[in-house]
Amino acid sequence: MSNAEPIYSFETIKSFLRSGDRVLFYKPHRSFGFTIDTDERLATVHELLGRDLGLQSHDIKETFCNGDGSQIIARIEHEARVKPATKYGNALISVLTAVR
Repeated sequence: MSNAEPIYSFETIKSFLRSGDRVLFYKPHRSFGFTIDTDERLATVHELLGRDLGLQSHDIKETFCNGDGSQIIARIEHEARVKPATKYGNALISVLTAVR
């Protein structure tokens, strides 16, 4: 059985995220043309996040992407160092807070 992440809608992804999570939203300039549906593709996405943003595998807790790979959302460790903009794409990093 594969440990890769299945395809999720944005609404479903939001339900996994909790207050206090540090979340990376990444939009590469070019889609990689697939979603994360196998371990091999998950490894490819993690390599891409390493190359593009400087993340290491231990920095990434959970990874999601849309159907064509043009957007990636990842829960990351609070200590992770991220390059927010590179020649490959742009990233937004946020720590989620509860709405009162």
